[in-house]
Amino acid sequence: MNTLITLISFIIVVKSQYCNDKQFHLNNDTMSVVCINDLGDVDIKGSLSLIGNITTNGYCNCKMDLPPVMSFNYSSGNYIPKIGDGINFYNTNLSKGYYNIYDKYLTLDIYIIWSNTTSSDPSIMNNNIIITLPIPTDNSLPYYSGTIGYLKGMTYSYEISVLTSSNILNIYTLLSNGNNKNIKIKDTEKSGEIGIHISYYIF
Repeated sequence: MNTLITLISFIIVVKSQYCNDKQFHLNNDTMSVVCINDLGDVDIKGSLSLIGNITTNGYCNCKMDLPPVMSFNYSSGNYIPKIGDGINFYNTNLSKGYYNIYDKYLTLDIYIIWSNTTSSDPSIMNNNIIITLPIPTDNSLPYYSGTIGYLKGMTYSYEISVLTSSNILNIYTLLSNGNNKNIKIKDTEKSGEIGIHISYYIF
C-alpha cells in the first residue's frame, strides 16, 4: 500500500498487523522503522518535511496529528440593507446582504436594486446617501473602505467608493483635486443598482 503524504511539523503513529519491511522515504533518504511487536506502535515525532510514499508489506493505518492551531469563532448571516439618507429610504426591488464573522472580523457583500425614492421632497436632495450595516464597526479603529463592484444610477466625478461610519456606509466620490465628496440624493437616479464588498472589525 502506497500513501502520498506531504506534511510539516507532524506526529506519525503507525499501527500495523504486520511489521516487516517498513520504510519512510524522506526527501530521497530512507529511514527504516522497526516495530516493537506484531501489534506494536511506532511513534515518530519531530518537524520533518515528508515527500514521497510510505511503503509497507501488509496493513498499515497511519494517523497524523497536526500541532495545535489557534482557534476562532465563526458565524454567518444575512440581512436586508437599506439605502437612503438614514430617514428617507428608497423603495427596493431587491436588497440582500450576506456576511461572515471570524472572531471580530466581518466580511460583507451587499446588492441592492432600487426603483424610486420614498420621498420627492426637494429639501432632502442635498442629504448624503448611506447604506445600513448589519453590525456596527469598532469605532476605536480607523474607518474601513470598501469596493463597489457594480453601479448603475449614480452620478459621480472620478472614482467612487464606500466608507464605514459606526453602523452605516457612506458613499463618496473622489474629486479631481484629491478631496472626497459624499454622494447625495440629488446624485442618484430614480432607479439603479449597487454591489458592494467590504470588511471591517466589530466590537
